[in-house]
Amino acid sequence: MTPAGPETARTTSTRTTRLLAAVAVIVAALVLAAGARPAPSGQTATCSSYGPTWAHSYNVKAKKAGNPVRIVSACCQSTKVKGINRCYIMVTLVGTSDRGCESVNIGKDGLPSGPGKHEKCTVNATRQIVA
Repeated sequence: MTPAGPETARTTSTRTTRLLAAVAVIVAALVLAAGARPAPSGQTATCSSYGPTWAHSYNVKAKKAGNPVRIVSACCQSTKVKGINRCYIMVTLVGTSDRGCESVNIGKDGLPSGPGKHEKCTVNATRQIVA
């Protein structure tokens, strides 16, 4: 029997690397997309119903496509630009408990419409968004 310590550390390192790679892919896609400006900094608002609906749609498509990234939660609010929602999302990789968070503008088509920003995950991720 192998000691649990090294194996656990290797598994955690691999999971963390995979999650960071997935977030990097999302960030790269967001950087390439043209986008709308976020709301002024410091404003707090409650989440709209768009977030859970969009997250469910994304997860269904990701599963069909074999994409291991899943959205755990999405708190969104509409912006001044019609059809653009500013979302704070928490993502994970299938089979892991690792989490990563990002704020991003989502367009009418459900795709990122501008560059995203890596965020520190907070407890309020499912209840409010701070732009």
